[in-house]
Order: sequence, then C-alpha cells, then structure tokens
Amino acid sequence: SQIVMIALVIAGAGSVSGERSSGTAILALTKPLSRPAFILAKVISQQLLLIVSTVLGTIVTIAVTAALFDRLPVRAFVIAVALWLAFALSFIAVMTLCSVLFRSRGGAAGAGLFVLFSALIASAFPLIAQWTFAGLPRAGQIGGLIIHPRNPDVVLVAAIGNAFAPNRDRGVYRTTD
Repeated sequence: SQIVMIALVIAGAGSVSGERSSGTAILALTKPLSRPAFILAKVISQQLLLIVSTVLGTIVTIAVTAALFDRLPVRAFVIAVALWLAFALSFIAVMTLCSVLFRSRGGAAGAGLFVLFSALIASAFPLIAQWTFAGLPRAGQIGGLIIHPRNPDVVLVAAIGNAFAPNRDRGVYRTTD
C-alpha cells in the first residue's frame, strides 16, 4: 500500500500546478468558472477515479480469491479496503492542496512525500499511533477484522506487522471507540 500512496503523491503533484504551468488551467479559468470550482472539480475527479479503480480491483480480487480458496472473509477484506480508501481519499485532498500551494510539480511532490513520510515516522510514537491513522502503515497486512455482533463500537483486528521479521506490531488489537 505504500507504493500506491507514493504513486498517489506523484499523480497528485501535478493536478493543479501542472495545468497552471502548461497553460491549460487558464483555458478553464477564462470561462465562467471560479478557481475554487476548478480545484473542487480536480479533487472530485481524482477521488472518483480512485474509488472506481479500488472497487473494480476489490471485485476482481474477491472473485480470484473465491475461485482459488474455499473460505473467503469478504466482509473483513472489504472493511480493510474501505479503511485504506478513506486514507487515500484524504491524501488526494492533501496532494491537491500541495499542488495549489506550490508552482512546480516537484515542489508539490516533495511536500506530499514529506506529509506521507511524516505520518510514517509519527507511527513510531505510541501516543500518536494510537489516536491517528499514523499507526496503520506499521500494521502491515491485516489477517482478520471482527466487529462485535452486539456492540459495533468494539472491533478486533489481527495485524501481521512485518511478515518477514520479528516485530512488536504483530498481534491482536482491540478498540472500543
């Protein structure tokens, strides 16, 4: 998922600054279109593209997994994908903001990578990792997710962490909020 997030940084870096430097933004802005409407259209179009491609990828993944294996934890997989999608959608908004603030694509990409890597570094601090999305990148692959049948505020997550080395992040986590 980190490779995909870096790809989102690179793709989002030029969403506004690239069109501004190539001159295509001025064509849209000379029409009766405001700057906020232009930026909002960019965010919505990128988020729709991400949603559609994630949904299609999830459907294909579920179909292939169902064809190869007997038991399929579809609900847990869909919840994990939805959590990742929420993080990625918010990151598209951050990247569009970086693209508006910086004139060059490189500057916007650098700012986006700074935000992404800051979140990864922040996940090393337990208090930050406990209350923000910053702890998610270290969780690695999610082996299972169970929502309590009578209390939907209680969720158990089986996190693998780094699958190829011993680590502190492997285990079962419980949240009550």
